[in-house]
Amino acid sequence: MLASVISYSALGIDGQLIHVEVDIRRGLPGIDIVGLPDNAVKEAKERVRVAIRNCGFSFPRDRILINLSPAGIRKEGASYDLPIAIGILLASNQISNKKYLPVMVIGELNLEGGVKPVKGVISAVISGLVNNIALFLVPGENLAEANAVKRGRVFGIGSLREAFKWFSDFAEGKLPDTALKKSVSGKTDRKSTRLNSSHTDISRM
Repeated sequence: MLASVISYSALGIDGQLIHVEVDIRRGLPGIDIVGLPDNAVKEAKERVRVAIRNCGFSFPRDRILINLSPAGIRKEGASYDLPIAIGILLASNQISNKKYLPVMVIGELNLEGGVKPVKGVISAVISGLVNNIALFLVPGENLAEANAVKRGRVFGIGSLREAFKWFSDFAEGKLPDTALKKSVSGKTDRKSTRLNSSHTDISRM
């Protein structure tokens, strides 16, 4: 099955949207990453593999091809870890893929499945908004930075398990009332509402 997740590359002044395409097919188990990845991106396959397993998900025992599109742009850094992991969970049907939503996902993963902060979040959000993307999953430590743009709906993610929960809600047409916030007790507010099926409504948030 093929899945696609939107991410971002800090290229030039405006940056570039990157589509992380994941295809799982029968063959010798392994991961191939194509689309001009640098060493940090190539190493993502090992971080993602371990993080998925340590979060209690199943890592496919098949051949996985990850294409970072457009292919002619150099991809650098570890911010593709989270979108790659989400793409694998989508392509392996561990996350429902019933409804496509324009969600930008960026974040580095540690081996326990925690999401680490990355650079260039403000530019990523601005680039997404210009391209009619209104929903953003960013590392929790980058949430205040992303909210500085004061547009779109930004959700801070602390772990791959949390991203799984939020992305599953997105796929089912649910959207939290507000951007992810930590209460005084440190617990996460996860109140959700049902999304209108129209992408137009989402893009105007």
